[in-house]
Amino acid sequence: MEDLDNEILEGHMSAALGHLGVVSYRTGRKLIFNPMTEKFANDPEADRLLTRNYRSPYVIPDNI
Repeated sequence: MEDLDNEILEGHMSAALGHLGVVSYRTGRKLIFNPMTEKFANDPEADRLLTRNYRSPYVIPDNI
């Protein structure tokens, strides 16, 4: 872990800003995000965009 540039949580939060912007752009509206639950407020459509949609053959197996 000594080759990390920053703390893992800091990296997660930095990357999340870009991802949230993409979700807002794709839905075409302003969104309210709850950082405690890491979900959007009352917006299941936007919540679905928080997970990856893998396509075959690039899928993650159920058991690793």
